[in-house]
Amino acid sequence: MDIALVPYEYARHGDGPKEVVIEAWAPYGYEYAPEYDTDIVRPDQHYPLGFMVAECDGQVVGCIGISELEPGLFRLNRLYVRPPMHRKGIGGRLVDWVIAEARRRNGRRIILFSDIAFLDAHRLYERKGFRRTRFRYAPDAWQSREWGYELDL
Repeated sequence: MDIALVPYEYARHGDGPKEVVIEAWAPYGYEYAPEYDTDIVRPDQHYPLGFMVAECDGQVVGCIGISELEPGLFRLNRLYVRPPMHRKGIGGRLVDWVIAEARRRNGRRIILFSDIAFLDAHRLYERKGFRRTRFRYAPDAWQSREWGYELDL
């Protein structure tokens, strides 16, 4: 099984990221909300610094984005991997890309928010050096409960 990380291109990947997110949320009972999830329909328009997808046999199996909130402060966005592809190192490679990209851009810190149900993701972030810093209710339709994480670079 060969996994490639490539920049998202609408003509090539289309709704791939949206499908990954829907599949990743399904076990938790979350549903796609078009009014909230516009960024995953056209990630190339929402993440000008970069949105990567993981491909396997021509299919999108994972995704991640990066944004800069202020000079030197970056946010890791939308890390998702299709459940059948968990524990194959895909999430780790995607997170490594965000860390490398933030460092390349002289970042000093990366922040992220993750639903409290995504325990595997929390373990991944902590293995990569992120520390849990806060709790919040997400600005989504369900007021999802999320942990905030930070990584000083």
